[in-house]
Amino acid sequence: MMNRVRWIGPLLCALLAGGAGAMEADWQPAKEEDGVSVATAKIGNSKFVAFRAETQINASVQEILAVLTDHESYPEWYDNCKETEVIEWGESQSALVRVTIKTPFPLANRDAVNYVTIEPGDNGTMVRMVSLPDRAAEVKGLVRMSVADGSWWLEPNGAGTRVVHFYNADPEARVPAWMVNRFVVDGPIRTLRALRERVEA
Repeated sequence: MMNRVRWIGPLLCALLAGGAGAMEADWQPAKEEDGVSVATAKIGNSKFVAFRAETQINASVQEILAVLTDHESYPEWYDNCKETEVIEWGESQSALVRVTIKTPFPLANRDAVNYVTIEPGDNGTMVRMVSLPDRAAEVKGLVRMSVADGSWWLEPNGAGTRVVHFYNADPEARVPAWMVNRFVVDGPIRTLRALRERVEA
């Protein structure tokens, strides 16, 4: 219980900052392919762009949630996800999760520690991922990302569920931002396509 109490301050700050930044961002259409549309924007003072990807899935919110909360399965469908580890489960399917991200050579792989919560609402359900980089020991050989926040918005409609995925991260890489930003668009397309195929199978 005391461990969860120590999360409250950083968690609230991250929720407020990340949510406001995404809402105020100047989203620009980047690419549309296989029924997935992607827009990008800079959040706050970051030189790296965030993405917002959207698609339609012919399945219920609960069916999609079952995949999104199966954290160990992410390497099977989430683009460039090498490994996931649930550090601690909380109430109402919340969890502290460490994710290892495959990074192109010669850069070292990255990892992120996220507190994941499920937030049902009147119009849909939000799965929110808040970065808490100090909540787990760093792993030798990996670079811990201090910013790695995101969300999934699941909105039921007549055809199934509208899915919107947002992600904003700082890869902690000493390379020009344009080199990183060029890879931001295709990954979400592969991820949402794989999620759709997995859920609709």
